[in-house]
Amino acid sequence: MLTRGDMSDTIPFAHTIDRSLIEVSAGPPPLLLILHGSGDDEFGLLDIGRRLAPVCGGALVVSLRGPLPRPPGYCWFEGSSAQPAPDAEASILMSVDKVLQVLQHAPLAFGTDPKRAFLFGHSQGATVGWAVALSSWPCTDLLRGVVCNAGRLFPSLTQKSSALGMCVAPTTALAKRSVFCAHGRRDMITPVGHGRQNVKYCEQLGIPHTYHEHDEGHNDMNLPLAQAIKYLEVLDTTKPSCP
Repeated sequence: MLTRGDMSDTIPFAHTIDRSLIEVSAGPPPLLLILHGSGDDEFGLLDIGRRLAPVCGGALVVSLRGPLPRPPGYCWFEGSSAQPAPDAEASILMSVDKVLQVLQHAPLAFGTDPKRAFLFGHSQGATVGWAVALSSWPCTDLLRGVVCNAGRLFPSLTQKSSALGMCVAPTTALAKRSVFCAHGRRDMITPVGHGRQNVKYCEQLGIPHTYHEHDEGHNDMNLPLAQAIKYLEVLDTTKPSCP
């Protein structure tokens, strides 16, 4: 069952909710948050959500709409991940703050388990996802796992003096997190060199990560999703939160 949601004080993005794969008898469902790519909208990756929701413990899927118009859809920042506009980092920071707000308020807004939340981002959505994964969280277990597909971890996240870098969590906190990242060797939008650089930045920052490189292009999802499912299966995705 799909429902549409408008922006509110607690969920500051237009969004779509898919409850069709919730395991009703298993208590409060996990949350799977979806961040789309440039020119797409909150409906574009719902099929991805349906593929990942079962392995996330029967998750409720919430797909967010980027805040900036980019016909035929929306985006998270101007320019691209490979060639961002000068003000892209300010837009990313604003989106990160709002995504963290969504994650904080999701248990009350949607009835989800506060200790079983996951995030999937593609392209620009993955770039925002990287910043969310690395940022200081209001609680230590805000996200159990993050999947970043065909996105770029901005170099400034590794620079403590930058606006993005100042928001990065301490190394002790990053060491307890988990990110899966995938990139295609035929990606002509965010070239694979950025994916390989992401790995080096993860090592520099000390965040546990799994990297999968494949032979497909930017929007080819089958191979990275198959590996993302394996990653999620290894995580303890079905364990309910502690009372």
